[in-house]
Amino acid sequence: MSKTTNTTDVEAALDLLATQVREEIMRIRDEGADAMKQGDYDTAKSVIEFAGKLESFAGDVDKLVGQWNSIAKQHDVEPETVKAIVGKTFFQRARKGTITSDKEFQIPLLHALVKLGGSGKTQQVIDQVGKLMEGKLKPKDFDLLKSEPHMVRWRNKVMWARNTLVNELGYMKSDAPFGVWAISDKGRKWLEEQTKGR
Repeated sequence: MSKTTNTTDVEAALDLLATQVREEIMRIRDEGADAMKQGDYDTAKSVIEFAGKLESFAGDVDKLVGQWNSIAKQHDVEPETVKAIVGKTFFQRARKGTITSDKEFQIPLLHALVKLGGSGKTQQVIDQVGKLMEGKLKPKDFDLLKSEPHMVRWRNKVMWARNTLVNELGYMKSDAPFGVWAISDKGRKWLEEQTKGR
């Protein structure tokens, strides 16, 4: 067998897949909204249902990232002889040009809200996250989305992080006024636990 010289970062590939699916969800939802405005309710309903299936798929990809991270941790504690065999392709960790995951924005987003007094308008909060993440974002984070040519990828990622913090974790308030993001008491407690000793 010939020895491969290419490195494969599975986590980055899965994260890129999840990002592209979410970009597509946004495009589909936008076009579904247009169909609704034009009175084509059957199309709008079908489009929304399809977007829901894609969201579920994106969640499954996120779970795969978690499973892959467990495998990678196992690799890291193996003896060097084992690493030499199993780590030739998948564990080289060539991460240049990869994308910051939604999850990596969660703590900075909650920090931003605390910095702003607990809540803030959407763009104000996203701008604050950008300041907190300065120097940590990767080159591809600054790409414009194909689905929304005026939207920078990292800003879209913050919105998806907010979606998880509100709907799945309860670390942000779901009853905040439209256009306002707010941290919940549960979120404040979790953030304190995550940042203890830092």
